[in-house]
Amino acid sequence: MLNKLFLERTEIKIETDDGDLNFVFPKDYNLTDPQIINGVEIKWNYKSVNEEPNEFNIEIHGLTNTTIAKIKLKNDIRLVAGYGADIGEVASGIITKKEVEKGTLKLKCREVPADFRKLVSSAYAPGTNASTIINDLASKCGFTVKQCELKTDKVYSIGESILGSGLYEISQIVKDCNSQMTTKNDFIYIYHDEVETEKIIKLSYQSGLLEEPKPQNVEEISYKVEKEKKGKTSKSGKSKKGSKKSSKKGGKNDKKGKGKSKGNKK
Repeated sequence: MLNKLFLERTEIKIETDDGDLNFVFPKDYNLTDPQIINGVEIKWNYKSVNEEPNEFNIEIHGLTNTTIAKIKLKNDIRLVAGYGADIGEVASGIITKKEVEKGTLKLKCREVPADFRKLVSSAYAPGTNASTIINDLASKCGFTVKQCELKTDKVYSIGESILGSGLYEISQIVKDCNSQMTTKNDFIYIYHDEVETEKIIKLSYQSGLLEEPKPQNVEEISYKVEKEKKGKTSKSGKSKKGSKKSSKKGGKNDKKGKGKSKGNKK
């Protein structure tokens, strides 16, 4: 029997619309809670990135399609790991990418301080323009407006009252201004089809990178950026490499080993 002091333990908690999902690996025979999915194989790695939100990747094997379907983009997720009784939180954030491959659930997550579902309540005086309201609402729910190119900066002549999800209310104001918006991490980008083409955005994880088409079994938060004018572009799009941590099961440099689930499907 392995000494418990040297046995690695991983716990995952995901907050879904249908309630919390809790996963434990390896199987803990002392747990009797039927709500805990006990014994499914979990692999993970953690990447610390300078000047950007840190990332962590998780693989969970042996889940049913019903359980996988409950997990959505932007769900809150918490990773706890360690050895024996010495375990603690490694990272917490939101799910930014979900992929299912041959029965294995692969999640890409980021430590993001902004709250996508935070409710806000604000009232604005007559004559307030849309850009002022957008910036105020963004700050109230933890976002930063990195680009605000409104086609029409609408003026609310009788004022405006807001009560609801901050991000949703911002999206409605953006529509009132005949514009569009997208988010990346805790940044908001607002644009429209007639933005000057001479303006060039430096491609980086802060401004948003162009994405390749994804298969149907991959879900990911997508981001749009302004089209560049032909010319030289910055070569600094690549993020600075930071430190990486990974579980023994996760392998090195994201090279995952193949293995069957070590627990029953839940």
